[in-house]
This record gives sequence, structure tokens and C-alpha cells, in this order.
Amino acid sequence: MTFLRFNRLYVIESLEAHEVPTGTILFNYLQPVVEAADFELPMGLYACQDAQGFRNIAAEVLANSLDGHLPWIHIECHGSEDGLIFANGSEIGWPELCDLLRPINQACGFQLFVALACCYGGGIVSGIDTGNGAPCLGLTGPSDEVDPGELLGHFRDFYRELIATTDIGPALRSWKSRSLSNGQMATVTAEVWWRGLMSRYLATHASRAGVAATARRQRKILAEEGKVESVGALKRKFIRRLPDVVDARFEAYFMIDEVPANARRFEKAHAEVRAEVQANLNR
Repeated sequence: MTFLRFNRLYVIESLEAHEVPTGTILFNYLQPVVEAADFELPMGLYACQDAQGFRNIAAEVLANSLDGHLPWIHIECHGSEDGLIFANGSEIGWPELCDLLRPINQACGFQLFVALACCYGGGIVSGIDTGNGAPCLGLTGPSDEVDPGELLGHFRDFYRELIATTDIGPALRSWKSRSLSNGQMATVTAEVWWRGLMSRYLATHASRAGVAATARRQRKILAEEGKVESVGALKRKFIRRLPDVVDARFEAYFMIDEVPANARRFEKAHAEVRAEVQANLNR
């Protein structure tokens, strides 16, 4: 994985007054690192107390992205298996977080990277749907509950290496010298999500058993409408339509209408999933 394009680093912190301000500590740590770098990287530290404050910050990042900023978003708060938890206890679930990030990712040309410095940050993948645009190009976060001090150490190493080398590969490898006492750091790209989600979809819908089950459901719906069609005919229709379903989901997820270059950029993943359709039907 090579360097991801960004020219603004947003550190968003939402912690209670008695807690260690890990976002502020990270921001202050990175200032001299950025100053010593060979390229300019404006940074901003944003504090919010609640979910609405976070939504307001996301709106500001979106407005800046529409003006040409390429953001990298780092979020410091609490988290659960269901989403983000802010200083006042209000929450934003993973699906809503995806909805907030998606237009930012589109505005910056599908370049957005998100770091979630919170418990269960990697859980955001549960809010991703191939029928909608990807919320970001890539993300990283812990898989489980995590010690804030451990996580701060991980991200210090990560950003120091990323800013020094402008390559995300060495930055991720910097974590090999560290381990979390609970869970692990998960880094996932939009392409990996696409393959995984579509594989699960095809395993359910594009296998012989899946096609037959879909046809039977369709026949039942048609019967309720007073229409009659055989299961065999419905199976043939569904099979003919499967490549179009894959194409439609590819175009939606990778925002092909909004970012036409993504058709070429992710063509390998598209071809692999289309090939998987036929492989599943041949089983």
C-alpha cells in the first residue's frame, strides 16, 4: 500500500475534562514532526462535546474538501461495538458515521483516510454497504477495547513514520514493535471491503442454492400479485441479471459517476468479483 494523498490533518477530540486529552497530546507531538518534514501539512485540532458538534465538524471538513483540501481525519473519543461515544455520552452509530464521511470521500476524489482512536474503532466496517459509496479509501482502528496510552503510542509511531517517509507501508510496519494488550489494530481499504462484502453477497445469492431460493421468493411475491411464473424461468432471469447487479454495486460503491477515474483504478477488483459470479454458479 503506498502513500495516500492528503494535505490536511484533522484531529477531532471528544473526551471528558478529567480524562487524558490524548488527541491534544498527539497533536502537540506531531507539530515538530510536521515542521521537520519536507512538505507542508497544515493541521487542525477540533474539540467537540457531543454528536452534533461532531456533525458540525464533519460539515466543515466537507466544505473545505469541496474547496480542494484532501483531508486525513483522526478521531479521539470513546467507542462501542455500535459506534462513537462523545464526551457528554451522546452517540453516532457506524452507519451514520459512514453517511457523514461518504460525501467527504467523494469531494476529495476518493482519497479519504480515517484513523479511529477509540475502542472498537475497526467496527465501522459493519456500517458499510456495497449499495452505497464507500465512506473512505482506508481506515485504521482497534478491534476491541483498548488502553488509551497504548493507542497513543501506536499512533505516535504511525504518524512519525508516515510523515517522514510519505508512505503508509512503513507507517503500518512501525506497529510491529508494539502490541495491544487486548485485540489488535485493523487497517482496511475500500477495495478489501468491496471484495469481502461482495463475496458474502455472492455466496448467498449467486450459488445454485441461492439462485433457487431467490427464485422461489420471487415466485411467491408474483403469486401474491396474481402473476404466475415458473421457478426455472425466474432462475434464468436472475442469473442473466447477476453481472448487472455486480456492475451496479461497483459503480455505486466506488462512486464511478462522481469519480470516473475509479473505473480504471479499481478495475481488477471489479473483474475478480465478476469472475466469482461464474465460479459460484459452476459449483
